[in-house]
Amino acid sequence: MVADTRESARPHAALLFGPTASGKTALAVDVSRHLAIEVVSADSRQIYRHLDVGTAKPTQQERAAVPHHLVDFLELHETYNAARFAEDAWRACAAIRARGRLPLIVGGAGFYLHVLREGLFEAPFSSETMHEVRRELQSWSLEALRDELERRDPERRRAIHDNDRYRLARALEICMASGSNVTALTAARRRPERRFFACRLQVERAELHRNIERRTAKLLEGGWIDEVRDLLVRYDAALPGFDSLGYPHVIQHLRGALERAALDECINRDTRRFARHQETWFRKTPAQLTLAAGEDDNVERLVRALGACAA
Repeated sequence: MVADTRESARPHAALLFGPTASGKTALAVDVSRHLAIEVVSADSRQIYRHLDVGTAKPTQQERAAVPHHLVDFLELHETYNAARFAEDAWRACAAIRARGRLPLIVGGAGFYLHVLREGLFEAPFSSETMHEVRRELQSWSLEALRDELERRDPERRRAIHDNDRYRLARALEICMASGSNVTALTAARRRPERRFFACRLQVERAELHRNIERRTAKLLEGGWIDEVRDLLVRYDAALPGFDSLGYPHVIQHLRGALERAALDECINRDTRRFARHQETWFRKTPAQLTLAAGEDDNVERLVRALGACAA
């Protein structure tokens, strides 16, 4: 029997990626009104329960319009990584396809998407070695982590936010335990057999900065400070979930270490920096379709492209 070449070439899932505050969620919801899709989130912070306002999670209305997976499933004391994401996202995609729908993976976690598409290297070191290195790095300052990772793996360093201690430490652990670095080990990995149709949502930088400022103001006015205040009654501020973008600044403000007048700008500054790191990944990420955020025909173009994938 001759294999159906159309079936063998059909993408397993579609990707919609772009920087923070570019309108990915709204676009996905609009597409869902025309196509049978389900969204798999590729956001490394919306995974946490309780962090609803500050991570700009899809609203209840948006989740009612289209199912969202990999949102709200981790507690604040838990950690997550790209390898787990790739496994969870691939499992979710398979279940969505089994329901006769198209999985649309939506988000801006560049390294997560990279590992999903390209796979991850097998660790060339023992767990005992990794634990020893991890214990050593626990006493290192954030600045020391940044500087050492810059020396050992500048490409990986550029892809990690300056204040993301967890990912800085994980990358440096791999460098120190292996004698190599994440970039070199990743280049030598074995790629999985996965096919994707990828769409990049692109925003002109000045407009993106305006979007970030508008969103920060909206989140702060929408209860972000109250959300954090309530959480700190129940949870330790040192938990991994609170490393999410903007939350350390809100905590500083609540502790009296940051004036309210300066809070917006601190969050905007770090969010702009984070968006630049995202763009570092996205420049290396192949896409079959690029859309300029805010264009009137974006929904029509994306629906047409995804419809061809699902046909």
